[in-house]
Amino acid sequence: MQWSLLAVLLVGVGGAIGSIVRFGINRLFVSQVGTTTFPWPTFLINVSGSFLLGFLSVLLLERMSTARREWHLLLGTGFCGGYTTFSTFSYETLQLMRAGRPGLALVYAMGSVLAGFIAVWLAVRWTEAEE
Repeated sequence: MQWSLLAVLLVGVGGAIGSIVRFGINRLFVSQVGTTTFPWPTFLINVSGSFLLGFLSVLLLERMSTARREWHLLLGTGFCGGYTTFSTFSYETLQLMRAGRPGLALVYAMGSVLAGFIAVWLAVRWTEAEE
């Protein structure tokens, strides 16, 4: 699908909803658990967003007709793009470094990337196995 008003609206609406959900999950975590040294809300959001994107990509881009690509714009590009928090992840990693916690920063950065990759891989395998 090329640039069109529909594509922009789908990505924008999905991104807005994803951002609101991310904000809500973060606030819920902090209200239930409190603040922690390790940025768990961002970590969990990035892993679950990676899983969701892997699932949606197989389902909507590989299994369904071209018409379903609009759903991927809304849910994959839009929602997952607004929901996941790579820029927050990068800033939090820097903050851990600046706080004199390079080991924790390394665990967070490597753990986030590895867990996100595993989540996408699991979602793709699980979704492909459903064929």
